[in-house]
Order: sequence, then structure tokens, then C-alpha cells
Amino acid sequence: MKARRYELTDKEWALVQPLIPISHTGCPQKDIRVHLNGILWLARSGARWSDLPARFGPHQTVYSCFCRWRDDGTLKKIFELCAASGTGAELSMDSTSIKASVQAGRGIRKRAKSQTSSSIGKTRGGLNTKIHAIVGKDLRPVAFLLSAGNVDDCTEAVPLLKLLPSLKDCDILADKAYGTKEIRTYLHDQSARYTIPPKVNTKQPWPFDKETYKRRNVIERFFNRLKEFRRAETRYDKRDDSFLAFVMVAAICVAFGILHS
Repeated sequence: MKARRYELTDKEWALVQPLIPISHTGCPQKDIRVHLNGILWLARSGARWSDLPARFGPHQTVYSCFCRWRDDGTLKKIFELCAASGTGAELSMDSTSIKASVQAGRGIRKRAKSQTSSSIGKTRGGLNTKIHAIVGKDLRPVAFLLSAGNVDDCTEAVPLLKLLPSLKDCDILADKAYGTKEIRTYLHDQSARYTIPPKVNTKQPWPFDKETYKRRNVIERFFNRLKEFRRAETRYDKRDDSFLAFVMVAAICVAFGILHS
């Protein structure tokens, strides 16, 4: 099967296919690969579900597959398949702000009153969501976390690091925002190293390798590639898990592009 632009190649599909569960209820599924390619097309284009081209099948069917794979962890398994190993490696950590659309921000006050978790916060530029990420030195992602746009980077650093199976012998590269005592103590307790420059007003600055710190640019380059996918560049989804699923879909495409380049 010849893959079109932004669709899975035969080699990529051979890796992904064993991870996708087969539904044994309802009508027999026709071509799961076509439905998955429809999700990839949607992530890239940023279009509405109803605007999905007919070659991917009915948009209701593709949406049902997306919801099912989001909820049962299938998309997460595919992401983990092509993600970089976080063990004993040089990793870069940072965040990027994502503009939330009007549709995604609707009902945010009601959700706040009902104490429903929502990673949308009001900032000077409007409603935003932050994607916190850890990336390997080969630009492949390791872990993601969402927060409201008005949350400090250092607040989500430790929860993000806890998503990694082990930090032993890892070297964490991050900017000055991550130089808090809490983060540095946590990394030390996990037998990890860190390359984080101290702020100018730090009373007891610590040494760091400037040449190593230069390699932190990989996460900025990763965010640039991630934002080529419009469903990750702008938040159109009200639900956090739906938006995070599209971020993972975009990251899967970025990772496959790196692995097969």
C-alpha cells in the first residue's frame, strides 16, 4: 500500500499494527490502517472531524476509533514504542505555550466551579495550555504533561520527571526556570545529574557545563516540529485527554520521521 503524505508507511504500519486491539463486537472493522491515517491527517491539518476526506471512511467511525484508542491506552502504547529511552541518557526538559481556541475555552468557568480538571488557564495573551516535555538528544520525545498556561514551569517539573521509569545516571538539561532547590534536590536523590544555569540573583550559584547546555536546543527544535501539526499547535479540544492524545499522535509522526530519516 502506497502511503500518501502524512500517512503511515508499510514499515511503520508493521510496527504499529500489533498494538491496535481488534474489536469483536458490532460490525467487523474494515481497514484499521485507513482510520489511523485519518487521525494522522486530522492532527496535521487541524480540520474538523466532519471535514475528514471520504477516503478515510465515515468521520463518525474514525472519531469512535480515536476515542476508543485514547481511552484504552492504545495511542499511548504506540507513543511509547517510538519514544526515546529515558534511562541513563541526556535529556532536555522545557515547556511551550499553546493557544486555546474559543471552542476549547467554552464552559471553562463552569468546569472551574465544578472542580473538573482543565489544563486551560488565562494569561496575558488569552486562554493557553502548556505542554511540558522531556526529549532525548536525538529529538525523540520521552514524556509529556499538560498544565494551565498560567502555571510556572518549575511547578510541573517534578511530576513530569516522575513519569520516567528511572533517572539514574541521566543528565537533565533545562533553563534557569528549573533551577529551584526542590528540583535539584529531587534529581540528586534520584542519582541524576543536571545541567541548569543558576539565575543571576542566586546567592550560592552552582557550576554548569556551558558546552553541554548548548545541546538543550534539541527540545526547541522538537517543539518546532511538533507545532507543524495544527492539532498540537492550537488547542481545539475541551477535554485534556483528547488534546494530549493529539499531542501524542503528532509526537508519533515526529518520532517516525526521525527514526526513518
